[in-house]
Amino acid sequence: MRQEQDHLRASAASFVVRLHQALSVARLHNLTNVALSQPIEELRASLAVVIGAQGHASLKPEVEADLLFLNDRAIHLGKQGATTLKKLIELLVALGLGELRFERRLTVPQIRALLAAFKDCTLPDPRQNYERLRDALAGLDAPVRVLSTSEVTSVARARSLDVDDGLSTRLAYARTLVLLRAFFGHVGNDELQRYFWRKLVRSVHGLQVLAARAPQELIALTSIHDPEERAINHALNTCVFALLLGNELGLPRAQLTSLGLAALVHGVGRFPADALILREQLTADEARAFAKTPYRTVGTLLGMHRIEDATLLTSLLAFAVV
Repeated sequence: MRQEQDHLRASAASFVVRLHQALSVARLHNLTNVALSQPIEELRASLAVVIGAQGHASLKPEVEADLLFLNDRAIHLGKQGATTLKKLIELLVALGLGELRFERRLTVPQIRALLAAFKDCTLPDPRQNYERLRDALAGLDAPVRVLSTSEVTSVARARSLDVDDGLSTRLAYARTLVLLRAFFGHVGNDELQRYFWRKLVRSVHGLQVLAARAPQELIALTSIHDPEERAINHALNTCVFALLLGNELGLPRAQLTSLGLAALVHGVGRFPADALILREQLTADEARAFAKTPYRTVGTLLGMHRIEDATLLTSLLAFAVV
């Protein structure tokens, strides 16, 4: 079973890399140029492997989390492939694509026609690029489908399960708690921290929706405390109240996300000294150690190499709340 999963991951990663390579070379050269022969053949072969194993190949970009999904599994290319993954996500977004779906294997002529259709979509408006690509693919004899971002969202909603707010709130809270524990548990491991950070971004999006839809259910969950995980509970509850407050203030979605993430990890520097706050009286040395937690937080954040709004907000919150 493990060997089969490793094979699926490897074939998925190979397909993503080959697709990006073929699209990049096609933008630089004429479609009849010999330089395209090898990238096209490699793309054909890697797609055939994915189709043979899974029946289809569906690519979906998740922009805010900086992730790309192949058949609903996140693709991970490691540090060396991070740039390739990011550029392919950016390209799909520039084309207005919420999903690029290959229903069957493609022949070399079909891949050339597909690359030609992609190459012709260079307008500044993603919506116009999507319409142009959709129309071009409609005239091709190729089993390839595209959906816009709004179409993918509509399909996802239509297929979603009818779960009551109480259950969905508890699940979202528990999921974030598990991810936060994993994130804090891998401080110093850049690759794993980036992985769990992306998952936390998506998790905060879910809490964001619930803050508007089921605020009382969320507030009720903040009363649950685990004495052995005080810092994690505190971090998640700070995130919940920040989202609730931001929602009441009418903050736009992007700012709410940044605020929620900042609140979620504002106390990462507390962990070396967290046990101290369970005691009523601290020695002078212990008090000094605990006073340094905001600085440890900022140091950890800078070590993640993420200088963005969420990082700056987290730094401010670390000094204001800790």
